[in-house]
Amino acid sequence: MLLNVQTPANVTIFYGYIMQVMALDLIDCDDFFDRVLQLKENEPISYNFEKIGYESVYSIRNFGSLGFAFVIAPVVIILANLIGLCSCETPQKIKHRVNKEYFWNGTIGFINENFILITICWMINLNQFGWDGRGDITNSLFSIFLICLTGGYLVHITFFYKKNYEKIRNRYEYEDFNERHNFVY
Repeated sequence: MLLNVQTPANVTIFYGYIMQVMALDLIDCDDFFDRVLQLKENEPISYNFEKIGYESVYSIRNFGSLGFAFVIAPVVIILANLIGLCSCETPQKIKHRVNKEYFWNGTIGFINENFILITICWMINLNQFGWDGRGDITNSLFSIFLICLTGGYLVHITFFYKKNYEKIRNRYEYEDFNERHNFVY
């Protein structure tokens, strides 16, 4: 059990609002997840976690509406690739644009920006894996997915920097250092 250290109320409220903005939790999905997945009632880990937005031990509830990005992104990518099967020029442009901009910039950027949130969500859930009902199974699989996502992201970043070490180290020699096509993926 974590220590329940009390912080001043204004600091806790401030970080609570920052976490809401960081998580892009625009829609409160807790009731939806409770109703659809039939999640069991539980207490937050501590008062401080509760005040900054981690009101549950379920990672799917803590991740909130941002979790729908994991559903929407593959659907958009699959639709763009299906549209790209047409031999016309416009569908090919749509497919290329979605694969280039949305997949790499969107996916990698999304994970990069939300890495701490993703990691905290699955770490809070580590002791709560369960396979009893639909909600527990869904939440456990979602947590395993988040663990694999953060692990894969760390491996990707490690290899990316290892491959591009010389360019990064000698970045002053490259006029267009920040251009994406200069790096090896």
